[in-house]
Amino acid sequence: MRILENSQYVVEIRSGIIESFYDKQDRSGTNLAGDTHLFGSVGFTLLTDDITKQQNKPDFTPYLDRTSIGTVTAENDRLVTCADEENGITVSFSLEKGLIIEASAENPAISQFGINLDLNFLGKQGTFYGNQILPSSPYTSIDRQYTYCLMPRPNGRFLVCIAETACDGFKIDYSPEFCGHYIRNFKFLASFDRAYGGSGRKHIRLNLQCASGLDDAYEIIHSTLGVPICLGVVGGNFAGEPVVKVSDDTDSVEVLSPSKKRRLFPVGKDKTFRLELTEIGLHTVIPYRQGKKGLDAQIWYHHQMAGLFDASCASIRKPYHVDDNLCEGGCFLWAMLVDMRLQRHRKFDGVAREELSQIMGKNGADIPRKTIVPYKTEKFEAFHISHSNRIQEQFFGVSILMEAYKLYQQNEYLEFAVSALMELIQNWITDEGMVFNGEDYTTVCAPVIPIVDMALLLSSMEDPRGEIFRETAIRIAEFLLKRGLSFPTEGTGEDTCSDAEDGSISCTALSVLYVCANLQYDKRYLDFASEVLKLHRAFTIYSPDVRMNRSSFRWWETIWEGDGQGPAICAGHAWTIWKAEALYLYGMLTADEEALMDSWNGFMTNFVKTSEDGTMYSCYEVDDIRGGGEPMIKRTLTQLQGENTDILYKVAHGYPQHADFSLSRYAWVRNAFCWLHTAAILEQDRVLVGMNLRQSDEEWIIGEWIDCLFLGKMDKHIVLRCDHPIRIAGGNRVEVITGSSVNSLIQPIDGKIVISIH
Repeated sequence: MRILENSQYVVEIRSGIIESFYDKQDRSGTNLAGDTHLFGSVGFTLLTDDITKQQNKPDFTPYLDRTSIGTVTAENDRLVTCADEENGITVSFSLEKGLIIEASAENPAISQFGINLDLNFLGKQGTFYGNQILPSSPYTSIDRQYTYCLMPRPNGRFLVCIAETACDGFKIDYSPEFCGHYIRNFKFLASFDRAYGGSGRKHIRLNLQCASGLDDAYEIIHSTLGVPICLGVVGGNFAGEPVVKVSDDTDSVEVLSPSKKRRLFPVGKDKTFRLELTEIGLHTVIPYRQGKKGLDAQIWYHHQMAGLFDASCASIRKPYHVDDNLCEGGCFLWAMLVDMRLQRHRKFDGVAREELSQIMGKNGADIPRKTIVPYKTEKFEAFHISHSNRIQEQFFGVSILMEAYKLYQQNEYLEFAVSALMELIQNWITDEGMVFNGEDYTTVCAPVIPIVDMALLLSSMEDPRGEIFRETAIRIAEFLLKRGLSFPTEGTGEDTCSDAEDGSISCTALSVLYVCANLQYDKRYLDFASEVLKLHRAFTIYSPDVRMNRSSFRWWETIWEGDGQGPAICAGHAWTIWKAEALYLYGMLTADEEALMDSWNGFMTNFVKTSEDGTMYSCYEVDDIRGGGEPMIKRTLTQLQGENTDILYKVAHGYPQHADFSLSRYAWVRNAFCWLHTAAILEQDRVLVGMNLRQSDEEWIIGEWIDCLFLGKMDKHIVLRCDHPIRIAGGNRVEVITGSSVNSLIQPIDGKIVISIH
């Protein structure tokens, strides 16, 4: 064994690979190396390898590559060099500010060429999940000259992996078991295989460093690469202006619009600033220092939130989802009903009535996983979802039926919803408050939401049944407090340990906050949610791209959704909204500005998926090389019917070819209860940041949909231009100078409100 050590790290090298990698600042003493003995080896293919014709590949991988592990040929206290003479590959390991892994090849027959980072990723045996690694935040600059990956850990630290040489991109190896639910390996690829149009590069240098937090991680990237860096503070906006922050060495930024127009702006001493945009869509912001290009960021603009919501509903068409289930596959209907109620039109009435009829089992309808059967069957009680114990489908059905009642004011929808929810309470929720279908489902798709909503709806009608649902919701919240920082999830095996999963964590926080905000304020709920949300930071994407920034980190949904091409990081997936809504509630309840900004950016990862004509996609697939999919699953997907379902050997790193017409609308549904009616003004680095409103001639313009304005900590006069009363939220003392206060609302005078904030 060879040991490299400095003041920050200890690296143990055995038989040409890194066996141990320790961060001396990490109190847990966790070995950051993985257990498959690939860390620091080279992953490569040959030009004679036709990866498109490989047989007997494991599930959820598009191809198998070769591994080069060299023999030590030279060493000293600072450097270990290994050579694989058979394949003409040399790898060296050294410690500088970080762990340096450098590889090169003189073999002209090599096609793919890259370095394997077999790290202690989430779910691997032998390590507490709080100390493991999640490769959540890959970054590739628009010109593909810079590549890095931020890898947060639940204990708050980061591993920062930086390519100091140009790379074609990266590839993640997903587990063949449990539908790719585990990450086995992360490769930086100097060159893709020729099937993906590889560049043919055969030299790569990686720098791995550990950081104390996110700011420290970005400072490491900035100092290592030596070029300016741009980050999105508010990566996207409606009506207002996105806000970016650049490093201190930036002297100008270039903005590249969707129509490829270029604008150059000088940057002075203020490194955080708003960018006024007028063109709808995605813009690239490139920082410069003395003409040298740095690390760009992606931002987005649209002029009207409610209008884009309406367009997203108008664009819906069949097949709505990959199957007929009432959870993911029912979101299109839920969105249509909410949109019609808010926009006061009936454009989607025909579709809505037909779908509601099928859900309620009218005219003999009995569609598995979609119809709530109003009579007892062989397996289930009356008012249970047809042929399914996947009970989130029934909970979503209840929400849809409640929305139908609010829109149409027809009692049959409400009574059917009450019956379906009572069936769930009586048969699927324990006295302790656990939602149980054979395993703990209490935080699968946040089933407490329709229970709380039903309690509120019935109570507003003075219906005594509301108390049943109120008591049930509080019982669930109390159960989650008792369950603590345990986040049950499916899919473990002998080579994996029980782990924590994004959805279980985010829905835990959302559930207790939803009860706290709507039924029973309890500081215990807030304190617990704060702890859970802090943990979830490791399950978050931080890449400075509005399509990714503050998305939740998940990667298996693309097995079924989009092109069905297997696991890939699902940035901006609809289930990101669980955390985004939880952050919204927490921010409003505690006046936490950071939570609100993270919530806004989380919602934005979903809004940006919406084209101007309303077309949406399931997620932004971050991976360059997707997991390949599974043939039997592909054959069942409605969006792929009649198509060639072979593996697509093409670089992804974008939206899928197939649009999404149902689950993607979940973001718009939940936004109707959050940001659609809320705007915020915060102060960041002496710059006023507006979310969901814009500033014009020193006045902030409040849109017609906004009824609540959150004001962050500041000492300023604010002039608001609006034509309707608004509520002011936040932790400040507010003095109304112009306007009249009525109860908790401020009424404008001559279309204006002036307030002083202290």
